[in-house]
Amino acid sequence: MNVPKQVSDFACDFGVAHTTRLPKHYVVDIGLERTRGPVVVEVNSIGGAGNTTQEVFGKILKAYIGKSSE
Repeated sequence: MNVPKQVSDFACDFGVAHTTRLPKHYVVDIGLERTRGPVVVEVNSIGGAGNTTQEVFGKILKAYIGKSSE
């Protein structure tokens, strides 16, 4: 996937700016608005990560808590 540099930079800056306010693991949907540039559309827990199946989500959780995935 080709992510525009301004969106990638915005995502990194958002993460740094909100480190103490957001949970350790989260998902941010970012839109690229024509006149304003990158904007946050929504922020969800890692469980709100779109097309993540229950199997994949389980592996993600195991990895986050330090257990090896299968």
